Parts: sequence; C-alpha cells; structure tokens
Amino acid sequence: MSKRYYFTLPDKIAEALDYWADMEGNKPSSLAGFIVEQAVRQQIESSRLPIEIFGEVNPPRYEKFKHLLLDNYDKLSEDPYLKSRLGWLLEGHCPTTEDKLRIVIVTRFNEKYLDKLIEASFANGNGNKTNV
Repeated sequence: MSKRYYFTLPDKIAEALDYWADMEGNKPSSLAGFIVEQAVRQQIESSRLPIEIFGEVNPPRYEKFKHLLLDNYDKLSEDPYLKSRLGWLLEGHCPTTEDKLRIVIVTRFNEKYLDKLIEASFANGNGNKTNV
C-alpha cells in the first residue's frame, strides 16, 4: 500500500531533480518518492523516529558482535550501564543477559538477530567465552 503526497520544491531543486531523473531514465516523481523513502528509513534507523512507525528495521549484517558494538559505539555509550561495559565487551567477552537487553533497547535491533550474531561470534569451538 502507498500514499500519495503533493509538495512544492524550490525552482533550483526542482530543476536538479528533473536533471537527475533524466540521467537515471526515470520520472522526477518516482525519484522524489525514492529519495523521501530513503531519508525516512535513515531517520528510523538512526533512532530519530520511533521504529514502531515503520516496523522492525533490518540491521546491517555484521560479521561479528564486536562490529555491531563498534558501529553503534556512540549510541550505546549514551546508556550509563553500557558505557561502563563497552570496553570489556570490546575486549571480546561474551555479553550478559542484561548487556544484551540493553543493546536491543538502544539499537532497536531484533533480539533474535542479536542472539544469532553473538552465537556465531562466540562459536569458536574451543569452549572459550571470549571473541577477540
């Protein structure tokens, strides 16, 4: 389902949009819709808009739990508890249940996705609970 919007652009922006759409072999209205959709998705993914508006956001596909921490470091460090734990987690230690819960709340990523990422990151076969 989609919804139609009508909006006005400044002349120079409209000219640039027309030119861009022509370069892409597309209609200006289709290109404008795509641009607006991408901008709104970006705002949701950066937590500036509530995730409930759009549904669950697909997180980037991280190879390791550590990559998720590094990519979201600023956002995670805003939580006082996580701020005190990030160094320890980045050293490669397995997160506690509270760590996981807080990470899910802050990032708004699906809990199952986080669990699978942690499981894959720490499945090194030697029984070690660290992932450096």
